[in-house]
Amino acid sequence: MKTFFLALGFSLSSLMMVQAQETVSLELEIENTPEEGALMIAVFDSQEKWGKYEAVEAVSKKVAKDSNRVRFELPQGRYGIVAFVDTNENYFYDYGKEWYAFSNEYIPRENPTFEHFAIEIKQDEKVTMKMIK
Repeated sequence: MKTFFLALGFSLSSLMMVQAQETVSLELEIENTPEEGALMIAVFDSQEKWGKYEAVEAVSKKVAKDSNRVRFELPQGRYGIVAFVDTNENYFYDYGKEWYAFSNEYIPRENPTFEHFAIEIKQDEKVTMKMIK
């Protein structure tokens, strides 16, 4: 019986360690935003999902004057983050007219692939993205 409880205790503590390692907190700060509009942020975990615009996490909120921060709880892994400010609030990115940012400090010079802006998230992390137009 003692062996059973030792094994159960070890299994539960191992499970708790695995669960603790699987989920990380990603604090995202968006800088250089225009003063008005809707801040749209999408998180992708593969080229396939990026190609289909199927975000694993997404958020939309009004641009704040003092700070534009968002927190995501994600499994450890490789992610690509895209943000833009929808100034006319039509829920679409208007090329050349609206501000945008990619993770990994990627500035598109061609049609971006997931690998261009993917970052590895292994632990709680703060990522800053700077908007450009």
